[in-house]
Amino acid sequence: MLGLGFLGALVACSPGVQPDSIVFQMDWTHEAEFVGFYAAEAQGFFRDAGLTVTLVEGPAGTDVPGILTSGKADAAQMGAVMFQVASQASPDLVAVMAVLQTSPRVLMTRVDQGVHHPRDLEGLRVGVKSGSWAGLVKKIMVNAGADPSKIIQVPVKNTEVERFYRGEVDVWTGFATSEPVDAELAAHPVNLLYADDYGAGGYDELVVLRRSELEKNKDKWRRFAQALVKGWTWAGAHTDAVIGLLDTVQPQASHRFHTLAWKALRPLVITGKDPVGWIQNVRWSLHGPFAMDLLESP
Repeated sequence: MLGLGFLGALVACSPGVQPDSIVFQMDWTHEAEFVGFYAAEAQGFFRDAGLTVTLVEGPAGTDVPGILTSGKADAAQMGAVMFQVASQASPDLVAVMAVLQTSPRVLMTRVDQGVHHPRDLEGLRVGVKSGSWAGLVKKIMVNAGADPSKIIQVPVKNTEVERFYRGEVDVWTGFATSEPVDAELAAHPVNLLYADDYGAGGYDELVVLRRSELEKNKDKWRRFAQALVKGWTWAGAHTDAVIGLLDTVQPQASHRFHTLAWKALRPLVITGKDPVGWIQNVRWSLHGPFAMDLLESP
């Protein structure tokens, strides 16, 4: 558990007024996907909104939906697949923001393979990590007019990317902000096929609340959402400062890794088309509820 005060003084409202506290459950460990939080604290946006925010890391295997529904956290961030499953099991869950306007899900191939379109995947060995990844690969290929029956699915684990480097599999499924960055640092340049480019992506990394909590204190959550948007917006304009924040919160990764990770993530958040965090009815394809009355209408 990490209070965001490590980046600056903890929230101090007007004299005698206690700030509202929020425990936020992350769906991963500290990395670029949470830069908006780091920036909102460092720039005083949470303080100005009368909030203290504590981030709780969620490494692999963490039951993020269970933590949120049990009340051990006030809000959480979830990937699209996790939210779909969780919202079906617990109708009280509702998404209020989409951190990533563009999906980070990509298919990686080595540059020397010359893959530039899903049709080029036919006949190749695709490392498949799970049923959801298999479904995504199929959707990408179908939408692109390729034949998914012509790929060779090879079951792989998240930790087995060396098999891709060695050429045991031709295609690796991953997230634009991590696996491609690791590949570049390991001197294995890659080409990327983005799920969004073939109608298989959509919103991802959702900020999720319990609807009962949202309705109980909508003003607090409006202040939170707006402060977080300010954090992301500020981050989009201050690359060097962002990389410095990442060096602080994720010291086990290199400065070069943070530079590449932010370069990959920023355009997924700051698209230049839609407001930061916004969810549009026409683009919402997930089977789960969302509420968009915390942010000002674009």
